[in-house]
Amino acid sequence: MSNVNALPLYKATLGVSTDEDLGFALTFTLADGVTPLPLTGIGFALSVGTVATLTSAAGGGLTIAGAASNILSVFWPASSKTDWLGVYPLGLAASDGSYTREVFQGATSSLSVYWGASSPIALQQVASPSQNLLSAVNAVPGAETAALAAITSAFAARPNVVTDSTITLPGPGWWLIETAGAVLTLPDLSAGGPVVITDATGSFAPNIQIVGTVNGDAGGLLLTARGQSVTLGAGSNSWWMQ
Repeated sequence: MSNVNALPLYKATLGVSTDEDLGFALTFTLADGVTPLPLTGIGFALSVGTVATLTSAAGGGLTIAGAASNILSVFWPASSKTDWLGVYPLGLAASDGSYTREVFQGATSSLSVYWGASSPIALQQVASPSQNLLSAVNAVPGAETAALAAITSAFAARPNVVTDSTITLPGPGWWLIETAGAVLTLPDLSAGGPVVITDATGSFAPNIQIVGTVNGDAGGLLLTARGQSVTLGAGSNSWWMQ
């Protein structure tokens, strides 16, 4: 299973000189900005108006790189764009054979090709990335669609700050805990994941108790180190550390 349903949706703009290569790189991570989001099993296609389409097929101009396979590199030589001049709509689509999702919001993304110095790519994440589904090979039941949307939107948002000493987490998301000794009950496994829990108490012994079955252990989990964080994915009968 690929991470295509977790890819964010961006408005993208950049500029390049007529005599320069087109090149930039996109690094994909979870909402924490650190944890890599691997692109294994995903094919990409970058459309530049009607003048060119770059793909991640061999020699297609797009390559997946990085130790965690989470960097999409774009390179198109100046010699292949000698007739480009003007502003072109820019689209980037990702597909794993089952789902095709928009990564650059085509209606608002653009590439400007002009005389003069280039400008770096600027990305603005769109507020509702769960709306970037372009097509699906097989119909997805409504409950699964809702779950996928919940997971995607959970990691597009900022962390949920928790100040209560006792809370049952309502579902997937990133939960920033500010109270030492807090007791967190994990959501039902049917809510799906991932669930990210991070200590932000400032205490050297936060002792945050996570209640639920984790790695097959019904005793749950205890966060005992300052700044400790754990990511949990939902299995059939247990939450599992990732």
